[in-house]
Amino acid sequence: LRTISGAPWYMTNHQIHNDLQIPFVKEVVTRMATAYEQRLHRHPNIEAIRLLEAPSTRRLKRKYPSDLI
Repeated sequence: LRTISGAPWYMTNHQIHNDLQIPFVKEVVTRMATAYEQRLHRHPNIEAIRLLEAPSTRRLKRKYPSDLI
């Protein structure tokens, strides 16, 4: 965003995002994960609803979309 907008080096990322009215990536991912979870609650397929259950082992992944909410 800094390069695209030609913002000087001393402007903070927060200022650039606010001025351009563009949300941070984390905010977008959180909003999309929440919407996905809500859609799963209303899904007619039982297997899709079972995706909401926490897995018994986490293995190598540290975060799941449900952790972002």
